[in-house]
Formats: sequence, C-alpha cells, structure tokens
Amino acid sequence: MCRIDAPFGNITFDEKNDPKERFIQALDEFDIQGNFRTLMIKHFSDTWENVFGGVLVLEDALNETKSHISEPAKCISILLTQQKTIVNSISCYYGYYQLPLDDEPIIVFLKDVADIYYPNALFGLFNDGMDKCGSYIMFSSWLYGKDHCLTKAFFDDTSLCLLNNRDRAFLLWSFFDEISNNLRFLDSNYLYNAMTYITTSNIVQGPQSEAVTNTSANIIRGLDFIRAWITYDSQAGRFNYKWSDFLYTYNKSFSNLDYSISLRLIDSDEPQNLNYEWLENTKLKLQELLYINTTLDKVPSEEHVQWAQELDGYFRTFTYRNFEKHYNQNSSNINDLYKRQDNAHHEFCLKLKPLQISAWIEFSIKEDFRRLLESKPSQFRGELKNSVDLWGYGKYFTLWEKVFLAALEELDYQSKLLILSCSIPFNSRRSEDLYPECATWWNELFTDLVDAKGFPKALIPDWAVTAIDRLEREKMVPYIDKSIGIIRGEIVKEENKEHLETYHQKLDRLLSFLDRSAPDKALRHRLLLMRSSIEPFSDESLSKFDYSFKRKGFSKWYDSLKQLAAEHCTKKINENRSLTIAKHEQVQKDFYLQFSQQLAEFFLSRLRLRRGEKVKDDKYETSQVTEQSSVWRQGYLKALSELGLDLNGQVHKTVNFTKKSDPNEDVRAIASECYKAVRRHAKKDSSVQDIKRSIIAAEWWLLMCQRTELGHEIDSEKAVRTRRNLMRNP
Repeated sequence: MCRIDAPFGNITFDEKNDPKERFIQALDEFDIQGNFRTLMIKHFSDTWENVFGGVLVLEDALNETKSHISEPAKCISILLTQQKTIVNSISCYYGYYQLPLDDEPIIVFLKDVADIYYPNALFGLFNDGMDKCGSYIMFSSWLYGKDHCLTKAFFDDTSLCLLNNRDRAFLLWSFFDEISNNLRFLDSNYLYNAMTYITTSNIVQGPQSEAVTNTSANIIRGLDFIRAWITYDSQAGRFNYKWSDFLYTYNKSFSNLDYSISLRLIDSDEPQNLNYEWLENTKLKLQELLYINTTLDKVPSEEHVQWAQELDGYFRTFTYRNFEKHYNQNSSNINDLYKRQDNAHHEFCLKLKPLQISAWIEFSIKEDFRRLLESKPSQFRGELKNSVDLWGYGKYFTLWEKVFLAALEELDYQSKLLILSCSIPFNSRRSEDLYPECATWWNELFTDLVDAKGFPKALIPDWAVTAIDRLEREKMVPYIDKSIGIIRGEIVKEENKEHLETYHQKLDRLLSFLDRSAPDKALRHRLLLMRSSIEPFSDESLSKFDYSFKRKGFSKWYDSLKQLAAEHCTKKINENRSLTIAKHEQVQKDFYLQFSQQLAEFFLSRLRLRRGEKVKDDKYETSQVTEQSSVWRQGYLKALSELGLDLNGQVHKTVNFTKKSDPNEDVRAIASECYKAVRRHAKKDSSVQDIKRSIIAAEWWLLMCQRTELGHEIDSEKAVRTRRNLMRNP
C-alpha cells in the first residue's frame, strides 16, 4: 500500500507570497526547463500578473505548453494565450483600436522568440501559429515597423525563400494587394482619377475626394513594395520571371491600371495622355531596377541569355519612347538623335556591372549572328547592325571586339565565313580616323580564315566571291584561280544539281574579276568549264542558246569566243586612246593574234600526255593523255586546223606525235589533216578578219564536240548554215 500523498510529489501546498517567487513556483510545478524557462523568467517574472491576469490563467497557459515538444512551439503556445492582446495591439497600431493596452511585455517576448528560434524567418514564425492573429503584412509591420515590408530582411526571409518561384510570386503579389488596398479590384474611375492626381503632382481641377487621395497613396505605396521586391530578389538571383509574366500573370493590378486608361481613350485628352505616359514610364523604371540589380554571379549561366534578351528589349523600348518616338525626319537632326541615344546608353551602362555589360554584348552579338545565319541569301552584304549600333563606339568597342572573337570561335567555318563577309563593323558615330584601323582588323580576320588549317576546300569559292571587294587584286588571283577549279569539280556532281544556279552565279562573279586581272587565266577556265559542262551551250544547229531576257546557268558567264575577244580588245584599245589609226589597227591585230595563240596553247595542252606518262612502242593509252575523250581530241585538232598557228613549231610537233601515237583511228586521221593545215598556213600573214574567222570556226568545232560528247543530236545542215552565217560577220 502506497502513501496517499505520493501523487503530489514535491509540490508545496502553500503558495509563495512574493509574485516573483510565485511565478518561479509555477514554472517549477509545470517542469518548465531550458531556454523556454529562461525566456519566461526574463520577460514575465515581473509582469506576469498584468500579462496573464492571475495565477489560474498562468497555470492554464503553462499546462497548455505540455502538449508541445519543441521550445519554439511552447513559446508560440504562450503567445496564443495572449491572442486577443496581440490582435488589439495590431489594431491599435493601425488606428482601429483606441483603448489603452499593456502590450509591451508580450511584444518584447515575441521579438526575442523570433530572434532566437526564427532568425531571418519571421514568415516561418507566422506560419507556425501566429497567423491566427491577422495577416502577415499587418503582423510584420506591427512588430518591426510599417516599412519592414520594404527592407532586404523582409524579402530575404528564409521561410519565404523556400517557396518555389510560382508560389513566392503569388504570395508576394498578395502582399502587394494588401499594401495597395487591392488595386486589382478597385473601380476603374477611382484608379484613373488617382493616377491623374499622381501625374499632375496633386494639382488637379477641383477638390478631390478622400477615396481618390487614399487610392493614389496606395498606388505609390504598392509601387514602393514592388521596387523593393525587384531590387532585393534580383540582387539575390531569385527573380526568375519573364517580365510580362511578372506584371500580368500572377496579379491583375497592372491590367486594371491599363484598363482604367483604355476606358478614357479620348482624342486630345491631356490627363489620359499623362496617365498613359506615367504608367509606361513606371514600368520601364521598374524594369531598369531589375536589370541593374541582377547579380549574374548568382544566376545560372543558362539564364544569362534570357536576362540579356529582356534587358535588350527594355533598352530598345526605352530609347524608342524617349528619343525615336519624338524624332521628326523632316525637322529633326539625326546626329542629335544618335548623340542622345549614345548618352542614354552610356549613362545606363554606368549603372551596370562588368559581367552584366559582357552578357548584354554577347547577346547582341549572337542575336546579330542568329539573324544573319537565318536570313535568306542576298546579293547585299550583311551587317552586324544591332550590336555595332550599341557598342561600336568609345571604350565599349574594345570589349565588343573581345566578346565578338570569343563568340566567333563557337561557330563552324561556314558560319564564320558568313559573319566575316559582312560589312566592316564600324559605327559612323566613332571617330573617322579609327576607320582604317577597324577595316584592317576586319580584313585580317577575313584573310586569316581561308588560311586556317581546317578551312573546308568547298568554301574557298564563297570566300573568294566576298574577297573580291575586300582585298588587293594581285592577292586575289591565286584564290580565284583555285576557286573556279573547285566549282568546276562540283557542278558535274549529281548531288549538286539543285545548286547549279548558285555555282554559276559564283562563276560569273569570279570570271568577271579574272577577265580584268588575268584574262589569259579566265580564258583557260572558260574552255575547261565548257569541256566539263553537263549541259550543252548550243542547240542542234550549234547556235549558242539565247538568254537575252534572262541569263541563267552557264549563260551568266559564257560568252562566245568572238564576243569575249571583242570585249577584251575594246578595253585594251580604250586604255590607249591617243593611238593613230595605223597603230590602232596594229594593236587590234596583235591582240587577236595573242588571243588565238592562247587558244592554240590550251588545245595543245589537252593533246599532250599527262605529267610523268611515257609512250610504249610509239603508242600511248587513252588514260595517259590529258584529254581522254577521243571526241574532244578530234575537236581540239579541228580547232587547231582552223587557227593555223604553229607556235614556233610546237603545234606541228605535238600534232605529229598524236598522228603517230593516238590509240584512236579517227583522232590519228584528223591529226594528219591538222598537221598538213598547220604546215600550210603557219607562215601566212593573216588579217584581223581572218583571225576572227579562225576563232569563230574553232569554237564551232568545240560546240559540236560538246553536244556529241553529251549525246545530243546535231542537225548537220543547220550547223553548216550557222557556221556560214557566223563567218560572214566576224
């Protein structure tokens, strides 16, 4: 049998008389320990009677803490016993409760609980039970002051930061609603009049109602909250919203402000215009806060592009609204516009950090790249316009150049070529004396590209077409010579059939240049292209196809030998305008003789053995000769017969060799005829007209060979008629 006083343990039946001792007695009886006991003693040992109103309420409050394990929960349990006091205190803070309150002990206790158990996490304390006392904005403002919601501590609250982006946005916009007295639900007329009150600096026609002035104050207060939100979240790398989503997706307040203005779309309504301008400028200023405060070091690198893209869009909107919108082409000075834009850009960049500027430059460069690489091919040179307009002046150009080179290295060679084919990235607003330096740098990049170890051979013609306008003529000839050879190999491939027109456009450009720089090389290339063409240059009558109205394909670059010679001769004569008639005729004759000699040299080169090949038993195989088609060998022999040149014995020696050693009987027979013709006409003093006719006749045979080799029919009767017509008018 146990003692009947056992359940009471060490409880003293007599109450202590001293209030302080009685408080300690209560703590002992309810086994209050640890920091919780320390806090209770610190804050309530002297004031418990006023706070709790008596020992029974105190004991009930202490007894309630037994159901909680953690010290923070026990503290909140004590606080909630004073819920009425806290609610009245908050109401008193906002002017809704007028009776006297002894709330200081509970406020000091609450702050200590927040500091000890919820450092930098007041929202966590609120959610753990204090939400029973009202809204978070009212609670935090009552505890730390009305402007606490505008501080860094408010937005850096660790409990708030645990929320995902979407939930955080909805929650903070709900705070905005409370701070601004629910702008999204307010009547449009109230909003419109309140904005007018703001935009006219409180100077309005007639007295304004209290509702209007209060609404305008709420708008301003709400905007202060958004400014703080943008500033601190962007600094911490937490602002991960698209700008339009931030303003319009999570809350309808700005939509309501826009709508209130749209309802007043009245011509010449000055307040409406002022309100519209104020609201749009407010949005731009909020955006500026975002961009200048974003700490990119804290933002994932893959999000830098989105940040820079929105920054770029913001700045273009800003310059349009502030400068371009007011520019009058008739009365405004364009240089003044440029100067104002540059000044605004420079002032804005002063607010940005180096990493931010680099990210913006990189985006603008890559955006130029994207636009150029995605655009359709054009005969006009592209421009790195957007990035150069922004960064092509002053100290920024050096940084632009550095970022540009890094971005260029990320591209493949084809893309690099397209970019470096653009106009020199020189902003006309820079000092003109810097242009030569910029041009030299740009052309060096372009020239170094083709000499790079991995530069694809197939891209050399594209490079050469651009280089014609960029480099000195004598430096270009080897590249153009090589380019035409590459194209000649490409146009015969079946897989390139769809791109033939493009190849012929390049040939037209390259051959035109070579005609001026090295006409002998141009002639040789034309003859080789004629030989390798998969399309005939003439019809069944051997008349050259007529593309008078639309030059396409080979007709872009192939003119008859007669016409080509005439054009070159005219050019040569025009270079010597002071010639006498006699000398004029001699220059003409010398030119045509030289032209026919170049033809003969080419024909001979096609009949000779390939380098390193030798005859066996005075015979050679088809594979050993340069021109492996017996049809074309016959054609070249016929052409040589027409020209009648011996070139100091070279022709008759080569033809004689062909006559004896060629594996084809028909070739040997025509070689025999050619040998006789050359020996017969070699010493003949031909007139200009005779030489012209020989050139026409030689080409006629080449056109015949071409159609024959390609398997196209020839109408012999019409072909003879064509020849005779041509010979009548050399």
